[in-house]
Amino acid sequence: MRVLPKCCAAIALHVFVLPLAAQEDGPTDSVGLGEGAALDLHAAGALPFRDDADAASDISGAITEARRGDRIVFIEFGANWCPDCRALHKLLESSEVAPYLEEHFVLVMVDVGYFDKNLDIVEQVGGDISRGIPSAVFLSSNLEPIGVTRNGELEPARTFGTTQIMRFLQSVNEELKVVSP
Repeated sequence: MRVLPKCCAAIALHVFVLPLAAQEDGPTDSVGLGEGAALDLHAAGALPFRDDADAASDISGAITEARRGDRIVFIEFGANWCPDCRALHKLLESSEVAPYLEEHFVLVMVDVGYFDKNLDIVEQVGGDISRGIPSAVFLSSNLEPIGVTRNGELEPARTFGTTQIMRFLQSVNEELKVVSP
């Protein structure tokens, strides 16, 4: 069984689990806006990892797409409860980074839940989430491994700016190696 790092476990408990446990109807993926109204966070784009995603199918589709455009497959492992995962997602969607990402990479986001979901996928593609999330695996369009973030390189994503993420992606794309942002 995998255990959350203490800092992540404490954040998850106090920010996400306890407030959800207080709801009478149990946990949901919506935020209350008053009586009878709710905002679906997945529909609003606030949560990057889809509950209904089929990771194996998504990766297969990404490989096909990457081969057509000679792009790199970027498999990101993370979870919606993870502030660094959400921060990385925002950076990847930013106007400074998104065009480069779309031109050179096919992004697949794989939800690892509370380190209890899609672990078989992490292992199959050679990923490593032992140092925390977000974590990533990069594969060439012909499925040659380019690199894996094995040392928590992306874990402090809340401290990164778009310049750091761009340098990171450029290193993967142009030098075919993974470096710390």
